[in-house]
Amino acid sequence: ASTPLLERGPLEGSIRVKEIQKFKLQFAVSPEFMTKYERIKELMSTRTPRGIDFEGAFEALMDEYIEKHSPEARDRRREARAAKKKVAPATKTAKAKKVKLVAKVERVKKVKPAAKTVRTALSSDVPAKGPEDPSRFIPQAIKDLVNKRDGGRCAFTGPGGQRCGSKWNLQVDHITPFALGGSNEPDNLQLLCRRHNQHKALKDFGKKKMHRHSK
Repeated sequence: ASTPLLERGPLEGSIRVKEIQKFKLQFAVSPEFMTKYERIKELMSTRTPRGIDFEGAFEALMDEYIEKHSPEARDRRREARAAKKKVAPATKTAKAKKVKLVAKVERVKKVKPAAKTVRTALSSDVPAKGPEDPSRFIPQAIKDLVNKRDGGRCAFTGPGGQRCGSKWNLQVDHITPFALGGSNEPDNLQLLCRRHNQHKALKDFGKKKMHRHSK
């Protein structure tokens, strides 16, 4: 619904009408919900000492959830951290390296002669995971990159060339399935809604195998 709002115009005595769109929500809640709502109002009272209505409290919670969980917000935070690192003075970096080097030398001096034969597990000694030891884990940064590339929508395209485009229950899918040797590189990943992810899984592995997997 649109609510008319009267406000003064640029000329003396003139009045103009500005339409503000409003939606009415009506639903029943449990006593537990109301207990949590009252607790939220108490926690927000430091910022809103005069109290806050349901719309204000709910909007604040939505803003906080979006800022914490949306790929766009995570991307902004990563960019901010990267920019902060770039502007850090080079002298601080050099000083930190010097302090680490001195500390390392001191530790080496304290090592007993017999301990010199003990091989330390440095990063260069630890073999990197190769194709024979793959991992299903996809870093959040890669997931967010795929989300941004696909526009935050399901990338499934039907036989007629029409894209699904759903924003609901999105999942990162391997174009070439991981079980069939597919990598975790962004080029082999796409964003699919749950329905089309399941549809693709049935197509890739067959109904019988997926039925056993679901059990």
